[in-house]
Amino acid sequence: MRVADHFSPDLRQADYFAQAYGLPQVDQQVKLVFVGRLTLDKGWDFTFKAMQAVLNRVDPAQVALIVAGDGSMEEEIAHVLQRLTPHVHLSGRIAPEQILCFSRIVIFTSPRPKKRPGD
Repeated sequence: MRVADHFSPDLRQADYFAQAYGLPQVDQQVKLVFVGRLTLDKGWDFTFKAMQAVLNRVDPAQVALIVAGDGSMEEEIAHVLQRLTPHVHLSGRIAPEQILCFSRIVIFTSPRPKKRPGD
């Protein structure tokens, strides 16, 4: 099986979040999904600002923020995101193919590495 086969739109199910995670309301919302480590090196300051900018332009009631991962910043991330919208769901570490094809927007962030002298 090719990697692309795991992310086919044909795999989508209308009630996936209700069945898989007990979150029926998420099936009706636009899903913004972050997949990765919940650690400082993932650029969360930038991610928080970007999410705030997105939520300032849309109806937050229509958006679910789903964070798939674990790490030392889990509590801080949950606290900050819940101030942006009540529709925050931390799922813990799960395989990307279990969530990405059911998402509308996927967020992958890492800060740009600092240039070394001579680059």
